Formats: sequence, structure tokens, C-alpha cells
Amino acid sequence: AYATRVDFLVEIEVTRPPGVTDDQIKQLVAAEASQAAALAKEGYIVRLWRPLPATAAWRNIGLWRGETGQAGLNAINSLPLHAWMAVKIRPLGTHPNDPGVVSG
Repeated sequence: AYATRVDFLVEIEVTRPPGVTDDQIKQLVAAEASQAAALAKEGYIVRLWRPLPATAAWRNIGLWRGETGQAGLNAINSLPLHAWMAVKIRPLGTHPNDPGVVSG
């Protein structure tokens, strides 16, 4: 856990890299899954969702967390497919009516 943290809503859409074979895609997807698991273990990826309706596009929406905005961006850039990603990052602030926050 971080003393201070920044939460981000991150939307990612991946475009299939041009000129890449199906076998290379399988390797990239496996490397992506491995790195995402490592980032989750380190606390950067908190949750991931696939937007509906499901399409053939590689898309996800996630709740990410980092010590700073730059740390969050560095985590995203560590993903093997990052060069083919369109990424929208929205820093999130607290809300007084958040049911996930215990007041007292």
C-alpha cells in the first residue's frame, strides 16, 4: 500500500500490430498477460473490465493505482503491447458519497 496514492480510470484499445503473425500475436498476448499479472501483484492494476457489447476489438477499462501519475503511466508503458495502444487516462479524486470509504 502507498502512503499516498493516485487512482486512475484507464481505457485501452489495442490495434493489432501490422505485419505480425498469429504465432507472434500469441506470444505478445501471453507476455501481456504475464506483465499485467505482475502489475496487479505490485498494486498498479486494481480491477479490469471488458466493455460491453463485446466486439472483436481488444479493449478494456481498468482501475489503476500508482504513487504518482508518472508511476501509473510507466506501468502502462511497461505492457508489451503498449506501442499499439490508444490509452485514455483519467485521474480520479475522492467523492464524499463514495460507499467504499468508511468515515468516522
